Amino acid sequence: MRERTDIVCDRILKNIIRVFPASLDDMKSERQNRGTVQARASAAWLMRNQTERTISGQMSFPRIARRLSGPDTSRDHTTIMNNVQQVGNAQRGKLEGRRRENMYGPEFRKRLKIVARRSRSQFDGSRMAEPGDVGFEPVL
Repeated sequence: MRERTDIVCDRILKNIIRVFPASLDDMKSERQNRGTVQARASAAWLMRNQTERTISGQMSFPRIARRLSGPDTSRDHTTIMNNVQQVGNAQRGKLEGRRRENMYGPEFRKRLKIVARRSRSQFDGSRMAEPGDVGFEPVL
């Protein structure tokens, strides 16, 4: 039987690839394009912060790193720590430098908010909004 943490992580990853321009293979690869980096950082932040609400305790950085590593890659837990910190700073509006603002600016925060809302609704037992539902807003 799968652990609840694995189910939560699968739901987060499913929602990430629906909103960000990256596939699951991209996220687990060495690719460093903007969409992939944003998707990977968002997944790390959500895995760290939303598992705390749904499961007893936060998911560890090494465990998140293993979830976001592919067969040919090995992500270090310090990379995940940095991703979680950067996304947290973006959420609080504490971005320094033009490059970070471009990477984690308003469009990124909008996408992250959508993924977080969708993931929360799934954890709370409600159905995730689908295209065709009243009030569904696709991300362009």
